[in-house]
Amino acid sequence: MSDKFKPDFGRVKENISKISAAAARLRDVRARDNSQRMEISKAVESFRAARVKQTLAEIDVEELNSGRQGIKTSLLRSAGYKSIADIVRANVMTLERISGIGRQSAEKIKSIADEVAKNAAKNTSVKLAADDKSAENLSLIKLLFKYKRLKPSFDSANELLESSFAEISTALDDAQPAQGRLKWMFTGAEAKEKARFACDYLESVMQSGFVSTADELHRQVTRIAPDLGGEALRDFEKNSAEYFTLLEELGVVKAGESEAVAGLSEALRDEIESVALDLTGLKATLRIYQKFGVKYIINQGNVLLGDEMGLGKTVQAIASLVVLRNAGEHHFVVVCPASVLINWCREVEKFCDIECTKVHGKDAQSSLEHWKENGGIAVTTYETLDKFELSDLFKFGMLIVDEAHYVKNPNAKRTKNLLEICDNAKRILFMTGTALENRVEEMCFLIGCLCPDIASELKNIQALSGAPQFRRIIAPVYFRRTRDDVLTELPDLIQKEQWCTVSSEEYKAYKRSAESENYMQMRQVSFLGVAPESSSKLQRLLQICEEAKDDNRKVLIFSFFINTINTVKQALGELCLEPITGEIQPKRRQEIIDEFDKAPSGAVLLAQIQAGGTGLNIQSASVVIICEPQIKPSIEHQAISRAYRMGQVRSVIVHRLLADETIDERILELLRAKQLLFDSFADVSVSGQESLSLDESSLNDVFAREVEKLKSEDIKEG
Repeated sequence: MSDKFKPDFGRVKENISKISAAAARLRDVRARDNSQRMEISKAVESFRAARVKQTLAEIDVEELNSGRQGIKTSLLRSAGYKSIADIVRANVMTLERISGIGRQSAEKIKSIADEVAKNAAKNTSVKLAADDKSAENLSLIKLLFKYKRLKPSFDSANELLESSFAEISTALDDAQPAQGRLKWMFTGAEAKEKARFACDYLESVMQSGFVSTADELHRQVTRIAPDLGGEALRDFEKNSAEYFTLLEELGVVKAGESEAVAGLSEALRDEIESVALDLTGLKATLRIYQKFGVKYIINQGNVLLGDEMGLGKTVQAIASLVVLRNAGEHHFVVVCPASVLINWCREVEKFCDIECTKVHGKDAQSSLEHWKENGGIAVTTYETLDKFELSDLFKFGMLIVDEAHYVKNPNAKRTKNLLEICDNAKRILFMTGTALENRVEEMCFLIGCLCPDIASELKNIQALSGAPQFRRIIAPVYFRRTRDDVLTELPDLIQKEQWCTVSSEEYKAYKRSAESENYMQMRQVSFLGVAPESSSKLQRLLQICEEAKDDNRKVLIFSFFINTINTVKQALGELCLEPITGEIQPKRRQEIIDEFDKAPSGAVLLAQIQAGGTGLNIQSASVVIICEPQIKPSIEHQAISRAYRMGQVRSVIVHRLLADETIDERILELLRAKQLLFDSFADVSVSGQESLSLDESSLNDVFAREVEKLKSEDIKEG
């Protein structure tokens, strides 16, 4: 058969030349990929080294004696060794030359300092930040920006090489005899037969577009324009999650050990990890821990996702719907509080291509019918569930219940309505950012709605809610990660107590409130009954806002009281947007958030803390002001989490305005006392902070003692 085959020697030679060159270009793209990865890895190490150096420079040399080591730090200080960084840079012989420091002491000093440095290196995470102007931060952001743009080309080239290079390489070798007439004449029959198949294969490669694709991919990675005018930094501010995901995928930054923290067994972890995700149609980049969360949801069926606020529960939920849609499901339902209804609709439209139908208000019934007929995601409220009339035969792919702790009371109407629609759902996802470990009855009820068998197991060990046994039992249905578990890259959270010395006018107004025993007025000290220029808190607030504007930051201001909000709004003037209060409708609330996101630096958003502290994402703000101590620290925590969450690229500064020698100080003292007790047995969580809340009796006692103190002062003055 090969004797009859007459190769087109010119064509074969041309094919071999073009395909060999194309393969070489693909290998060059792969080499550039590896080079870029190495460059990023080196930049990460430089970033870490700079941060460790900075940390050690901030640790006073006195730290060497923290374990009562008996080291003469005064001698070190006299010799110019002020910090641990100075000691780390020295060697034992240099330290030994210091008068009064012997060989043994020098070795001990060096050993302790090196151990401190080792721990600092171990605990230093890569925290990229938009307001960090260091060379290491900017360099790494630029490299990641470049790699992010090149990655699709790198991935395509690698995929093309892996899928066809072995066959192409073999065909190129086998086709060699068909390049010239003389060589062909002296080729044996078996080699000619191989050459015939190789020539046919190479011709098909030419027809497949392999060469043109390789050329285009090579062009894309060699002609990319350099970063000009801070484009990388602007992209980072807008898409920071993509940068941290990239660091994780490249393996230069370790993803959070969230699965272990969540108490999953190794077998269950492996089973979940093996789940394949088809995310076609998802318009978001998932972090590694978020992908694992989606796999957990898909694998387990009925689950309670308890990730701490700011970790992206919503996008994990939407990604789960995308996976199910791609597997053939068509109908889904989201139930949420009315305050975040619009936000949910916006998030669905932003993050996926599944049709979203709002089932609420006067058009609820017609919207429901539209959803039944056309499918997609129906977003509704707990109250509107009354109108959800579904036959027993109507089954939908997944029910998502946001703020699931709203249904903790089994006798409430909203709970009964929810449980009724649960019967129509093939899968159920409860979501709550409120940790439930210290609310065992609530947790058991919610788990019972999802998995009665596991709830039954819990009944006998409710008292052991903190024990590993309890965690193991609930692991298949309750999954929670905290920010410390997975968001090691979050910028710093800087908290400042701004103590204000009250003016005589403020103090007189405060005493009048105390005389009438009006406790709510007493809590509004400095904002009620005084002129703006005499308000120490207001003047400090205005200073903070001015500093924020100069630093190109936006500001969130929270207060429990409408009067305070009105006073602040009037003082801020045009810098301030329309405040978010309990009277603002959900749609308008979202519009205000959108306006704030688009507003220039220096813009201020005012909110009642109980109305604006939940269900909102406001990463564009990086300064938070809280006008008075909150009776429930959980509300304060939630408010701060509006800005300090995934996607935040600047350090977040929290200012608490406190009036000296007033009820502010008494409330703070009581909260701190409770915190000391709480710290001995509970971790920092919203549920824990909820238990720190001042009960009515304690609060009344604090106010009563403050009133008595003020009365006794009056008697002394009289």
